[in-house]
Parts: sequence; C-alpha cells; structure tokens
Amino acid sequence: MSLSQRPGGVRPGSFGQSSRDGEPRAQAIKVLVVDRHPIVADGLRACFAQHSDIEFAGALQDAAHIVDEVTARRPDVVLVDLDLGEVDGLEVVKAVLRTRLPIVAVVFSDQRSRVGAALQAGAMGFVLKCATGEEIVSAIRQARSGVTSMSPQLSPLTVTPLPRAQIRSVLSGRELDVLRLVAEGHTNAEIGRRLFVAETTVKTHLQRIFAKLHVSDRAAAVATALATGLLVAGPDGFGGQVYSFRPHNVAVMPLRQQAVGGN
Repeated sequence: MSLSQRPGGVRPGSFGQSSRDGEPRAQAIKVLVVDRHPIVADGLRACFAQHSDIEFAGALQDAAHIVDEVTARRPDVVLVDLDLGEVDGLEVVKAVLRTRLPIVAVVFSDQRSRVGAALQAGAMGFVLKCATGEEIVSAIRQARSGVTSMSPQLSPLTVTPLPRAQIRSVLSGRELDVLRLVAEGHTNAEIGRRLFVAETTVKTHLQRIFAKLHVSDRAAAVATALATGLLVAGPDGFGGQVYSFRPHNVAVMPLRQQAVGGN
C-alpha cells in the first residue's frame, strides 16, 4: 500500500451525531488492542481512560479471530503488537485492512528494524513500547486523522525534504538496494545473500548510509529515507525514487537532535 493511500474507507476527522445546538460532535476514537500480554492491555486501558477522545474498545491476546472481532467491534484504530508469538503482527495488520472497514492500524513494538515493513503493510504509525502514554495517544490521533506518525526515538533528526538537485546524489544505487532491504526487515546476513556480497560489505554500506543521512541506526535511516522520498512504500516493496515523491503527511513527533559519530 502506498503512503499516499489511506486504508479503505478511512474518513479523517469524521464526526458523529449532531449535538442539541446543531453543532457536530466528534466521536471518541475506539481503539482495539492486540497484545498477548494482559498487563500491557490493562496499562493502555488506564491510559486511554485519561483522554475523553479515546475509547478502549477491548483487547485480544491472540489474532486467531481478528477479522471477526474487528467486524463485530468496529474500532477506529487497531493497535497491534508485532510480537504475537507464532503469528506475525504485520500479517495481522494486513488482515485487518483487508476487511475494507474504515479502520487504521498502528504498530506497537520494539522491533525498530521493521518500521519500513510495517508501513508497507499499511500501518499508519509505529510506536515503540518504551513510548510514553502521551506519545501513544498522539500516534492514535494522528493515524485516525490520516497522518503517518513515528515515535521520536525512530528519527533523531527533524526530517525535511531534500532539494531536488541533491536527491540523486545522496545514496548510490547499491546503498539504496541495501536500505530497501533493511526497510523490508531483512538482516545483514540476508541482505548479503540477496546482493551476493559479504555481510561485512553490507555493514560498510550501512555505515556510509548512516553518515550520508546523518542518522545513527537502521530505523532512523528508513524513517528519513521514507520522509525525504529516497524510498517509497508500495505494493511491490520499497523502490528508490527521485523527484516524484512528496511525503504523505509524515508527522515525526518532536525530535531531539542527536550527533552521529564514527561513521
């Protein structure tokens, strides 16, 4: 799914019934949590209770009947943990979005290397499990409004589009190949096998990528590449793009400047 497309039927900023004075009244955002740890769901329930515009729509500890559950409960947002045991959380996201209900998905995980894969699957946000309650609520609100959001730790620099004249020269073709495979969730060893190079060569490419993009880790590199148009998430994976991409309401929550050393 392209970042320029919203999951089927999403109507950002939609309103519910009118109030007595005729003014539209915004409905609370109903959030269904999919996480195999009950204590996490309990914590999120307590967090949401502090916000009048967020409604806890229930929790599932497994995704065996996720399609039936979202059809019955009709949440606005599904908050999905990637770590669901034998089930891949990204497949859960895809299953939810295939219902064509007006639902958006936010991924909730510490698997930073899978940011790109989550966006490709159709998620409208990626929140780290170490995020604060306010960051999680903010990501839910932004996702429901059609804005792709990420935890601040995923991008240490404020992302701004690069000048057109610089886009092509930022990364080499091989570096783009490496970054694309990183975005799809592959390890260094897997990337090496796919590109027929040694794992040490992959690490060298990554060091150069980090230096050129002024980031310090894989997740930040993917986030920056998506926001600047070096990578574009599409139905067939991540392609290197020049000129044509314009960020789809990419919202990186307040970021902290972070120096990169040694790369």
